[in-house]
This record gives sequence, structure tokens and C-alpha cells, in this order.
Amino acid sequence: MSEKTLRSSTRVIGFDDPELDFQLLRQLGSAAYGGASVGECLAVAGQIRGTGARGWSDAFAQLADRQCSDATQRATAGHRISARDRYLHAANSYRAAEYFSPFGTARHAELGLASRTAFLAAMTEGCVDVEELWLPWRGQRLPGYWFVPPGSSGPGPTLVATSGFDGTLEETYFQIGAAALERGWRVLLICGPARWTRREPNPARISCPIPKAGWLAGSTWHWADRSSTRNGSHYLVSASVVTSSREPLPTNAGFGLSWLTHPSSTCVHT
Repeated sequence: MSEKTLRSSTRVIGFDDPELDFQLLRQLGSAAYGGASVGECLAVAGQIRGTGARGWSDAFAQLADRQCSDATQRATAGHRISARDRYLHAANSYRAAEYFSPFGTARHAELGLASRTAFLAAMTEGCVDVEELWLPWRGQRLPGYWFVPPGSSGPGPTLVATSGFDGTLEETYFQIGAAALERGWRVLLICGPARWTRREPNPARISCPIPKAGWLAGSTWHWADRSSTRNGSHYLVSASVVTSSREPLPTNAGFGLSWLTHPSSTCVHT
């Protein structure tokens, strides 16, 4: 009698729905810098293939909960690197769950803030120096993160990065921040007003739109005079919101962005 060995029940296939397929690829792409486990993403995709967007949020939230629990156990056991990696997985799984949750609901805000909490937990287990920022702007406060690579002393090159409307600070870390830190760059991740409204309990109270240069200046004035950034090259990487009007980013001192006019400063729009 012969027996057939089945090595895997997971099939590497996406979704017929273009939006679901894009979001799956988005999550898989973050694996390059620690934002996901490919096998876990494919397993969740298999679970929700019959339910579509209706099942996406719950499935990824449940995955994130398991990843957080795993991370906590590893941290308790003193396995800091493993704990950091699993907290990072959880942070991005909560982000994926947040994406398809109903906008403006308590659940939407809960998932977004859970992503932030898991991300900050990961940073406490790692060796990167990170500062959580709350930057004032027109009576609001916009979140940001300031990262300094391990072993850095004195000034060095700095990358300022902001994502698009449906991106998050934590996702920008996987897309841009982690790679920059590996290469010895200081990194400032900033969040525009339109993006932070996605995590506000009452998004209607936020006034939008807000001039692009204005909120960028409000996000950078805390950073611009840091001793670790002086005499170093400064680069801005922006996506979607900053360039949606196809206008060049203002660089006049009146907007508080005079540092961008320095020969060592470069703006890159995606």
C-alpha cells in the first residue's frame, strides 16, 4: 500500500479581487524588513478567501493578538531579539486589520493604536534609540518617531519620511526607516494631519485640508536644531499627500523649511 506525503496545504495564490490582492502583496512586501511572516500572511489569506474584506480585519486582528502574546512570552523569557521581531509582526498585522475596519469607529481607532503600542514595545526590546514625538500643530498634536542608529555619535545624515494617506508611521518604518537605520542614518518619521485622523476617536473634529508646507514645518522644527543633525545631509522622502497636487514642495524660510534650501538637502517625492 502506498501513501502520499502532503508537504503543505498552503497554496501561494492571492485574491481575484484587485484590492484584496494588493493589500496582501503590501503585507508580504513588508517581510523584507521585519513587518510580516510570509507563511502567516498566506495562512490568513487562505482563511478569508471565502469571506473577502468582511473577514480580513478580524483574521488579521486575531493573528496580531497571537503574535503579541508570543512576543510577550519571549520577552518574559529574556529573548529580546525574538520578542522584538514578533512585536513588529504584530504591529503590522494590526495595521492590516485596521485598513479594512470601518473608518471612524471605535474598532478602527483601537486597531490603529494597538499597532502603535506593539511597535513601541518592539523598540524597547531592540538596540535602536527611538524617541516618541507629539508635535503641535494648530491646536492638534501629530505623532512622530525620531530614531538614531546604534553606536552613533556626533552629527550624521538624516532622512525625514512621511507616507501616503492610508499609510502609517509604523509601516513607514518597514518601508524606509529600518533600511536607513541599517545604513547609519538618523530617521524622523512624521505623520500628516489627514493620516492621523484615521486613528482619532472623533475624526470630524480635525480640520482638513491643511497646507502641506505648514504641517511639515510644524513637524520638523523640533528636530531641525538637534546637534545630531547639524552639518549633515538632510533628505525628505514623501508620498501621496505631499505631492497630490503635483506642486513642488515649498522651501522658503517663511514656511520654516529653510533647512531644505541647504545644498546638502534633497527632496524625493514618490
